[in-house]
Amino acid sequence: MMRNWMEYLMVRCNLKDERGQGLVEYGLIVALIAVLVILVMGNFKDGVDGAFDNLITDIQSILGSAE
Repeated sequence: MMRNWMEYLMVRCNLKDERGQGLVEYGLIVALIAVLVILVMGNFKDGVDGAFDNLITDIQSILGSAE
């Protein structure tokens, strides 16, 4: 009797409704990936800055020697 009453209350209060559970899990996964991307980009910042600095220097030297 008590079990039926609890099931009735759970259905009545929508405690068994798990429709949004998958969406929340995907949101957490996307948030975790975003944090990981930010951390990785922060670690490679100096290398990327150096590569662009070298590229700009090379382009300026090529354009400067063409004049």
